[in-house]
Amino acid sequence: MVAANDGAHLIVDDLIGTRRVVPQTASVTLGRASEFPIGVDDPSMHRAFLHFWCDHGMWMVRNVGSFISATIQPSYRTTKYSPVRLTPRTQWPLPAGVNSILFATRNLQYELEVTVARPVESIPRMDVPLAPFTMGTFDPNIEQQQVLAALAAPLHRDPSADPRIVVPSVKDLAGQLGWGEKKTSQKIQYIAETLKRLGVPQFQDGVNVPWRIVLAKFAAENPHLYA
Repeated sequence: MVAANDGAHLIVDDLIGTRRVVPQTASVTLGRASEFPIGVDDPSMHRAFLHFWCDHGMWMVRNVGSFISATIQPSYRTTKYSPVRLTPRTQWPLPAGVNSILFATRNLQYELEVTVARPVESIPRMDVPLAPFTMGTFDPNIEQQQVLAALAAPLHRDPSADPRIVVPSVKDLAGQLGWGEKKTSQKIQYIAETLKRLGVPQFQDGVNVPWRIVLAKFAAENPHLYA
């Protein structure tokens, strides 16, 4: 991966007619109620989702949402690198060249092109948008947070581990939490069904993996839900 450095501008293109050139002295936020609007008619889109700025000569992107993840991958016109999953509250340096950013809500799939045209420098700034809160967000209660944290713990200890091996069984999880197996199983099922209703792709019909495993991977990618 080749990161941008030495003074460049950023080009953001939603591929449906809106394109903006961001100079090295500025930043830009994308979202339903942000300066670069995306998904304005999609109530499941975050009001503020992706924030771009330049830090010490390098263009950065941060997922400032609380629910939706994005995948950043090289466009056919740019240097090759492995796709990167940008989960909520995480950030990543953008490589020089053309980058595709893919994400989805329960209603729509989106694709953007973000080009680091020449290497930059600036200070991040983000205004808080004024609009109704995003529909379809997940705000777990204390017991749900305990389930998420316990399921994700083995994957935090060893991100390369196979979830099917290291994620605790319902029986072991119940023992860790001091609950009965029935209560533990019901908690897992309820969280999974809630995320399914909210349109989270991993929890839709056709997934042939136990919810416990899917939920563990989701929790590991979204520690802000229980940290």
